[in-house]
Amino acid sequence: MQYFGYPNIFPLYLHFKNKNYSEMQSCSAKSIITADKTYSNAEIILDKGIIVDIIPCAKPKFELISPMLFDIHINGGYNFHFTATPDETTVADIAQSSLDHGTFFTLPTIITSTLENMVNGIRAVKHFMQNNPNSGVLGIHLEGPFLNPIKKGAHLEAYIIKPTKENIDLLLSEGKDIIKMWTIAPEMFDPATLDYLISTGVTLSIGHSNATYEEASQAMDKGIKLVTHLYNAMSPMNHRAPGLVGAALNHPNVTCQIILDGLHCHESAAEIALKIKNDQVILVSDALFLGRKKQTFHWDNFNATLTNGTYYNTDGNLAGSAISQLDAILFAVNNLHFSPDKAVRMASIIPLKLLGIPNKVWDIKVGHEVGLVGFDGDWSFEYFTAQ
Repeated sequence: MQYFGYPNIFPLYLHFKNKNYSEMQSCSAKSIITADKTYSNAEIILDKGIIVDIIPCAKPKFELISPMLFDIHINGGYNFHFTATPDETTVADIAQSSLDHGTFFTLPTIITSTLENMVNGIRAVKHFMQNNPNSGVLGIHLEGPFLNPIKKGAHLEAYIIKPTKENIDLLLSEGKDIIKMWTIAPEMFDPATLDYLISTGVTLSIGHSNATYEEASQAMDKGIKLVTHLYNAMSPMNHRAPGLVGAALNHPNVTCQIILDGLHCHESAAEIALKIKNDQVILVSDALFLGRKKQTFHWDNFNATLTNGTYYNTDGNLAGSAISQLDAILFAVNNLHFSPDKAVRMASIIPLKLLGIPNKVWDIKVGHEVGLVGFDGDWSFEYFTAQ
């Protein structure tokens, strides 16, 4: 059985330090992180790619083995931006560039644009997944178009629209099973329409929102359990008006996504969030492009230039990051002094569980056939895939 085959893409990265379960019957690490525990100095025993045992190991090879990393918010690959070119070529570019930078699972993100463009993005991901049924692309993230213009960030205000049951149904009719996350501003909905969207069961995340503390908390009480890029493009925390930031940090059922590049939020702000939310934090790249190969980008009235290692628009505002998930992990470890186990968990297990991805394809457990990634002490990595 092949869980992780890219028929058209996989050959492109076989030059990696890639191992194959048919050649390697075990792999070991000082730490092996799973959904419910961490093994110390342990070895994973495999039979034709299936985990048959996890046993003690005196001399483990890797520092850490984990499920494949998961980026639930990525906008482009090396060369193509998904909103600008919502087709399978862009999805493949995102998948390949993510793989090259240590991340297997992705949700290509399409931002606020015409409904037709967003439908095209949904169809592209759907067709890519059909053509590559065992790929790491697990669905799509819609970021918009039901946002608050006051907190639009780099999104184009011309395409922000009022949510209605009709335009919700249009997007869901194309992608009910493909849309794995949808970023919205709940204060822009009338109560009945918000209740309707929540009732569809799509995982919703609050972002690009100027919601008051009360508005955000009420939406969270109704079942919205995520916040998109905490601190960025949202009502801030004030001592008399705690805003969306305050609601996100205070609500017990809410997990916060955060961009750790040292630019999208101050280190201390990141530390505060991580201390308060503990294991309710997900690392995301929100990368405009990966690899810092793309110097300038223009789409419609959206523009970005790579400056000092990240992307800014002509107004001087951040227009997306240039980091990978592995960069975010390294920032958490080196700058915020998180343990490697905890940092990797925020970029793999926490988002995989929260978005309801079946654990048979990622959890390191006896009887499962999953892809693994092993990290050395210098954070170089090797993939182990059931190919």
